[in-house]
Amino acid sequence: MRNILLLAITTSLSIGCAGIKIGPLDPKPKVKIENQDARLALSIGAGVPDRFKIEPQGGVRKVRVKGWHETLTRAFENGFAKAYTITPAEEEHDLMLVFVRADLRFLPSPGIVAEGPTPAKAELIYLVRVLDGDGGLVAAAAGEVTSKKTWTDPGQEIDVTMQVVKSMYKDIAFELVTKTSPESDEEEPADESEPASE
Repeated sequence: MRNILLLAITTSLSIGCAGIKIGPLDPKPKVKIENQDARLALSIGAGVPDRFKIEPQGGVRKVRVKGWHETLTRAFENGFAKAYTITPAEEEHDLMLVFVRADLRFLPSPGIVAEGPTPAKAELIYLVRVLDGDGGLVAAAAGEVTSKKTWTDPGQEIDVTMQVVKSMYKDIAFELVTKTSPESDEEEPADESEPASE
């Protein structure tokens, strides 16, 4: 019985030291975009690591993230495939979404006091550029999204991570549509009508 108890304690300590592991995930952002007659590609820059460790802070547990590129790619395809023709970055395309930054972190949730692990929210800071087929800059977007839900129990770290990835892509979709749609390039014609005579 004593050996079993020691084994259980040792296993628990090992899990605690190793931290929580996340990824790769398969987020499905609900992006509202009308069908576009365009080929859209994705590129993840060197500044966005595929594997990284989020050190504990403020009582939040340590997290190890793997397959981050795959998570971002899956969410991109899930969100934009209905509106665009998704094309590999190395092939000919009309637009390319380039991730310069996609920093995931977990912050203590303010105002919540509880025993055990500190409740936390996920936060995702991003910077993306939209390039045309010739590599010219069409648009850029930067932002910060925070999960509405809180990570307290096991498994919720997945939920809050999925939530911020989906929220990020919704914000990016808005920028993508408003700055690359044909209407955004058209200037309103000047009003050349004569003023009404008094």
